[in-house]
Amino acid sequence: MYNNMSYRRYTVGGSAGSFSFSPAESTVREKPAIHAWPGATVNEYRIAGGADGAFFVAYKVTQTSPGTWQYEYAIFNHNLDRSIGAFSVPTGAGVSVSNIDFHSPPQHPGWTGDGTVGNAGFSSADWTVNQTPSSVSWATETLAQNPNANAIRWGTMYNFRFTSTSAPTTKNATIGFFKTGEPMTVPIQAPGSAVVANVSVSGRVTDANGYGIPLARITITDGQGASRSVMTTSFGYYTIYNVVPGQTYTIGASAKRYTFPAPQQVPITTDVANLNFVGSE
Repeated sequence: MYNNMSYRRYTVGGSAGSFSFSPAESTVREKPAIHAWPGATVNEYRIAGGADGAFFVAYKVTQTSPGTWQYEYAIFNHNLDRSIGAFSVPTGAGVSVSNIDFHSPPQHPGWTGDGTVGNAGFSSADWTVNQTPSSVSWATETLAQNPNANAIRWGTMYNFRFTSTSAPTTKNATIGFFKTGEPMTVPIQAPGSAVVANVSVSGRVTDANGYGIPLARITITDGQGASRSVMTTSFGYYTIYNVVPGQTYTIGASAKRYTFPAPQQVPITTDVANLNFVGSE
């Protein structure tokens, strides 16, 4: 039941309204045409030990320009009765995703005895896209909502794509079934977490009269207890560079002849300016 498909490459000639097709290679037997996708990784999955048929997931990532990648996925249902109704690709924190797209073949109009509910034919409606901070998902209607929904049924292949500024890494996509069965995960290439740029913390250390205190020590300590220090300039200014955002830091000042309030707890998500300290003699 798994070797009843073949494919063959053809050369297409002519122009709009008049095309010609000529065989370019020999027939590739016992494999579906999803294997003809150049440069793609294609994996086969058999459900319930093969008792409920097989489907294929293919993916390909192309760097279209410096810092931009096109992510393409294809799902082909060879002979899986339960069909497929949802597909979700995980993304990382801060990942930018754009140009989200979907393609499915048009369904035949309904006819008497076509096997669909009410002889209405299967829907050709595009799947609904749902983008969250952690994933991009596509889904058709559920079986309960519409038994004629545009699920990936026998012998059909659907495509999913988007663009991202994050480089690919290996992750698990989620396949949701239409008729029955729990979702399953499959390995793919997906955008990795965005590289978060480090930030800076700056300010001034002064005395009670507003004069800058030179060579005061500013100490910053992260949540794991790692500390480092910088010294103020002759006018009391300081800048701490390469601070990793997304944490709460303990920042305090010290200097000879001066006392300062207790160190401050500072949550840092972006550059911090005017974090000032006033010492008293």
